[in-house]
Amino acid sequence: MEGKPFYSTLRGETEWLARTSFISHHITAGGEFLLNKNYGRGQIFDITKPLHASTARRPRAYKDIPATDILSFYAEDKATMPIGKHQLTVMAGLRTTQMLNIPASYAVHGKLFTDTRVNVQWDFPSFLGFKSFVSGGFGMMTKMPTVLDLYPDYVYKDITEMNYWDVRPAYKRIHIRTYKLNQVNPDLRQARNKKWEIRLGIDKGAHHFSVTYFHEDMKDGFRSTTTMRPFIYKRYDTSVINPSALTGPPSLASLPVATDTLLDGYGRTENGSRIMKQGIEFQYSSPRIPVIQTRITVNGAWFRTLYENSIPLFRSAPNVVVGTVAIADRYAGYYKSTDKYDKQIFTSNFIFDSYVDKLGLILSATAECFWMSNTKRPATSSVPMGYMDITGTVHPYVEADQSDPYLRWLVLTGTAGQDMDYRERSYMLVNFKATKRFGRHLSLSFFADRVFYVAPDYEVNGFIVRRTFSPYFGMEIGLKI
Repeated sequence: MEGKPFYSTLRGETEWLARTSFISHHITAGGEFLLNKNYGRGQIFDITKPLHASTARRPRAYKDIPATDILSFYAEDKATMPIGKHQLTVMAGLRTTQMLNIPASYAVHGKLFTDTRVNVQWDFPSFLGFKSFVSGGFGMMTKMPTVLDLYPDYVYKDITEMNYWDVRPAYKRIHIRTYKLNQVNPDLRQARNKKWEIRLGIDKGAHHFSVTYFHEDMKDGFRSTTTMRPFIYKRYDTSVINPSALTGPPSLASLPVATDTLLDGYGRTENGSRIMKQGIEFQYSSPRIPVIQTRITVNGAWFRTLYENSIPLFRSAPNVVVGTVAIADRYAGYYKSTDKYDKQIFTSNFIFDSYVDKLGLILSATAECFWMSNTKRPATSSVPMGYMDITGTVHPYVEADQSDPYLRWLVLTGTAGQDMDYRERSYMLVNFKATKRFGRHLSLSFFADRVFYVAPDYEVNGFIVRRTFSPYFGMEIGLKI
């Protein structure tokens, strides 16, 4: 494997301050150009001696893949304005991104993508020793396709048409038909992620508390989908070969032959997935308790992640043989939805850290609390919307097809079509760590994780679930020069 990667970045930035009688501005603007290219030869091997007997890979030079050129410009203004005893801070930014060196047939060719973001914070005046603020923000982020998404390698579909084995190596013969398939998807677009959040913070002396809620959604994320198509090939009958009459490898012209077709697929990248995330994060830290010099920190979060396909997908039939017909070689189902889950999790940490100044010693204990984890998988499409046959034609799947000796196998079994709900019960882990400082440059730490745990047994569908956690120990040394 030979790689000669080259990475370069050219960036220029300027910033300046502007002030009026009421508002002060801190303005930043600039541009950035990235150029990445690999000049290596990639995998180097003799194609007649492949890396693995069943591999369909061919050597592909990295230098044949076009360079990644990305040009960006950005500008941001942070404005601060006092309003009586209050203070308002607004930060607004704009960023443009363009991929250069893209073929004209691609959907992203010549396109300029703009991302905006706005953050606003309102600081309230101090009241009874309390300082508080509330802030919110909204932003967009463009995710560009990767190099392998834009310039994927070819797929090589090798179909064995004849394989004759003889004890004499010089008389062996294998004949393979190869299809060279292009995985490029010129309609691939950028993915757009949108996020907004709101945050509240309250301080009093050394007491600090904050809580944040966020929500982000990307409806056109990248995913690999299966493209189905028929492949025509020949089947040579080697049963008629008389080994004693051979003077060399058997001739294809003398063998009975039949034309056959099989249905198979190959992957390519499309904009077809949705990822939605939302959550609440919180943190509180106390002042150090006198005498024992201990500070208490509590943090935690509730997260929810929703993932789903937004486009129908082809799926090969199961590996079932009816008579002499392999169902997977003849039919593929077209399903509305084959993958989706909704996951929620809630965790928190309780941290107690003490600082013994005279001994240069820091002691800490952490209780990791796992309160809830719930994953729901809604019923997927067990009955296909349609199906493809060996002619490449897509037909609607009707109720009568469920009684067909071949097409009935396209109805998915197992957990398909069923609601799946998995919930893990709460547990707690306790960790310890001690750090000794030797002067300003050297520190030695010892940690013991999962020394104690509380994980009650619970029952699921008549089965008892028992959880155990193995402790582990270690030491760290830190040296500052």
